[in-house]
Amino acid sequence: MPQEYVDYFDEDMNFLGSVPRAKAHKEGLIHRTFHCWFADPEYLYFQERGLNVDLPGKLDVTVGGHVRSGESIQDSFREINEEIGVNLAASDLMHVGTNRFRLSYGAFRVDEVADVYLARPVSGLRFFKPNPEELSGIVAIRFEEGKALFGGQISETRARKLSITGNASQIVEVIISLESFVPGNSNYFSNMFREITEINRNKAPILAGSPRNHETDINATP
Repeated sequence: MPQEYVDYFDEDMNFLGSVPRAKAHKEGLIHRTFHCWFADPEYLYFQERGLNVDLPGKLDVTVGGHVRSGESIQDSFREINEEIGVNLAASDLMHVGTNRFRLSYGAFRVDEVADVYLARPVSGLRFFKPNPEELSGIVAIRFEEGKALFGGQISETRARKLSITGNASQIVEVIISLESFVPGNSNYFSNMFREITEINRNKAPILAGSPRNHETDINATP
């Protein structure tokens, strides 16, 4: 596999150059990523990371990936098809803000600025066709349960999972706790449960044109 290059930036997001992604992660260089959340009126959907990637088995944003060197954010929408087997047009996505992630664990010092999008509502877990090389499943968590979990009102909740094993899939029930998620992103995930709830309630893109800007500082040992 050829090395994947990313552009890196200063604190004001002025372009400085291009480096292999591994170098950006090792040296803590600021680079761009893309997040896309999938939801319906009842559930927010998380990917379960595959066993052959970093932080295996942990729950993360439905679709996420790096913006390659020279790409636009729109170019990185390819990640949607690569990870969950769904083709969407730019008009199917709503920009809901940016998020700064700074994560230190082991030899990694990750510093990423993510453009965050919300996709049009989906029709249940069978809508997804996860790539088994990257994901081991998709987990559907009810909005009220997710808000209670991240708010500390409950310690665990039941969720539905589209489980992927090779070319086979099945829907099973799983128990989810805060330890089920990638480390350090609790504030971000909690915000998404709340904000997408508001979008569903108002039946309108309330975040469009006035994106939220969140920042996450993490020191984690996975």
